[in-house]
Amino acid sequence: MNLKKNKQAIILAGGLSSRMGPLTRDKHKTMLKVGSYPILAHLYTQLRINNILEIFISTGYKSNVISNYCNNKIKNDSDMILNILKNKKKFKYPVISISKLKSNSSTTERVIKIKKKLNDSFFLIYADTLLKPKVKDLLNLYNKKKADIVLTISRPTPRFGTIKLKESKILNFSEKNLKNEPWVNSGWFLISKVLLKRFTSKKLNFEDYLFINCEKIKAFALKNKSFYLPIDHVHDLEKANIFWKRNKKLWL
Repeated sequence: MNLKKNKQAIILAGGLSSRMGPLTRDKHKTMLKVGSYPILAHLYTQLRINNILEIFISTGYKSNVISNYCNNKIKNDSDMILNILKNKKKFKYPVISISKLKSNSSTTERVIKIKKKLNDSFFLIYADTLLKPKVKDLLNLYNKKKADIVLTISRPTPRFGTIKLKESKILNFSEKNLKNEPWVNSGWFLISKVLLKRFTSKKLNFEDYLFINCEKIKAFALKNKSFYLPIDHVHDLEKANIFWKRNKKLWL
C-alpha cells in the first residue's frame, strides 16, 4: 500500500465526553473550539493536508450537531485554518459520511458498521487527540512489516514534579520528566481490513481486543516523540488553546 492509494479514515466521535463537565452538556466535544475553530475542523484539516479523501465520522451523542456542522461549515473553517497557517497549497476536500450508533456502542461496533465501505487498509483516529501524525512513517512501517495494524504511541506530559523527602525535609525536587513516562496508545492507527475478520465479539472495544491478542497479530508501534495532547478534561482544552496561540503548527 502507498500513500496515494490510502485515502480513507475513520474518526471515532461517539462518546458522551462527560469528563468535560458543563462544556459538553449542550454540545459534542468535537465542537469545542481551539482558537476559533472546533476540534473537528482541526482534525479534518489535518486529514486533508495528508491527502485523505474519504472520512467516516462515527457518532452517537449529538450526532445531528456534528452532521449539520460537516454539511454547512467545516470546509470553510478548514480553509480559514489553512489561511492562518499560510498554507497556500491546493488540498481537496475529503468527502464526509456520518455513521451513527448509540453513545455506549463499542469502538469495534463502530468500525464494523463501516466495514463494507472500507478499502484494504484505513486510518482510525480518536476525535479528541491532538498530535502531528507521521503518515509516511506509518505507511512505511506498515508495508515493511506487512502489518495487521500500526499504532502511534506517545509519552503523556507528566502532571506533577517529584519530591524526595527525609522525614519532612525536601532533599530533592525534580521537574516533570517526560523520559520517565510510559509509552501510551495515542489514537492514530493504520489498519488492515483483514484484521476485522478476527473480531469475535462486537461488544469488546477495539483497543481491548488488541491488548488481549497483540501476540497473535502483526501489531507494531510508531513512536511519536513530539507534541501530544489528549483532550480529556477542561484544563486540556485550555492547554490546547494556549499552544495554538504560541505555535499554529504543532499538530498541523
